[in-house]
Amino acid sequence: MRWAEMTDAVAEAKTTIAIAGSIAADMGRILCGKLRTCDAGDLCDLKRELRGFNMTTGKWKKLGD
Repeated sequence: MRWAEMTDAVAEAKTTIAIAGSIAADMGRILCGKLRTCDAGDLCDLKRELRGFNMTTGKWKKLGD
């Protein structure tokens, strides 16, 4: 792989990650009120992920806390 190809691939990856972040924010709004129809395993994963979020402050805990 040439340098230019690598930098193009990295730029494309950054764009893809930014788009995925935007989609995740939209999905959060869409999911509210519809979680009862989700797969139980997915809900367990989601709940595990949300343990790191402080609802009072609206902030995520630092990794490792």
